[in-house]
Order: sequence, then structure tokens, then C-alpha cells
Amino acid sequence: MQEQLYISRLNISYEDVLKQNNLSSSTVIMLHNHSMLFGWNTWRKQWELPSGHIEDGELPNQTAIREVNEEVHYSLGQIKYVDSFSVKSSADTNERIRVVFIANISDVKQDAYTYDPDNDENDKLEWMTLQDVSNKKNIDYADSFILKSLKNMVS
Repeated sequence: MQEQLYISRLNISYEDVLKQNNLSSSTVIMLHNHSMLFGWNTWRKQWELPSGHIEDGELPNQTAIREVNEEVHYSLGQIKYVDSFSVKSSADTNERIRVVFIANISDVKQDAYTYDPDNDENDKLEWMTLQDVSNKKNIDYADSFILKSLKNMVS
């Protein structure tokens, strides 16, 4: 049986997020002119929003900023909490919470990204509209669900 992913929007405040004991990861939707920045993950062979696991002692917003720097080489100043999502796979009974932020990018530095195969998950970056995402193959399932749930904020 193929593993299935179950995801749902929680509609909770950031203060309530911080009270959860099953925080898993943070995701950042980087917006520029109605487009979002995706990276091609060379390990999972799919397009993904910048995301990563929350480390011990780290707040979700700190994780978000760190992961954007590591994955797409942007230094973010301000991010805005949007919502959180419950993620559970059919192979795992534990619910994990993914915390989602938005960052409005005014200055795109597309040429600044240089892929380092020893350190980088993503070997290419692409700005995509919501329509691009819906037409593209190999978009991370959870990212696609999150963007559809937040379509009024990202389109």
C-alpha cells in the first residue's frame, strides 16, 4: 500500500502554535509580483517551497529564516505568520505541525544563486505563479495543498 499524506489547515494564532508540542517544520512562501520562489530538490526530485525542520531550542520563525538562507540563499528581514497545518502520513500515527510564513520580496536577486552540490538541496530556483504551480508536475503535495488553502493571500 502506498503511503498517503493527510493535511489540514489549523486556523490558529502564532501564540497558540508556540504552545504545541508537536511542531515539526517551518515553510516560507516568498512572494514577488504574484509569484512564489520554489527550489528543485535534487534528493526528492520535486519542486518545493523553502522549508525545514525546527531544531531544538529554535522558534518556528527562526527556523523559517534559517531555512530560506540555507536553501535559496536569501537573507530575510521580516516574515509574517500565516497559519499552521497538521500533517500526518498513513505510515505514521503522529500528527506533525508545519508552520507557514509569508515574506514579500521587493528585490529579486535571481543571479546570486550558485548551486553547491555538497551543501545545497536545490540545484535550481524558479519563480512561479499559482497557475504555474497548478500546471507543473512534481510539486510537493503538502506545498500544493498549503498554497491552495492560502490562494487569496498568494495570488
